[in-house]
Amino acid sequence: MEESRKTPGRRQHDKDLESQFSQCPKFSEHELTEAQIEDIAERAARKAVELAKNEMYTGVGKKVVNGIFYIVGAVSLGLFAIGVHFGWIKI
Repeated sequence: MEESRKTPGRRQHDKDLESQFSQCPKFSEHELTEAQIEDIAERAARKAVELAKNEMYTGVGKKVVNGIFYIVGAVSLGLFAIGVHFGWIKI
């Protein structure tokens, strides 16, 4: 049976890596200016509006496609009924 080989150059995962990272003083506090906070909030708001708009367009598109399928189905059924009535289609 063939042994599984380790990819060269990959380090073993250190179990304490997460705890070491969370204790790093560089990441313990984030000091943001008011301008940075406003910029982040504005970008988040624009992203939320864009996502909501895309979902609305998707919903409208689905309704339009369903409506078209409904009309195509009704017309097909009507043409089938007319064809049967006039003898063009024999059942």
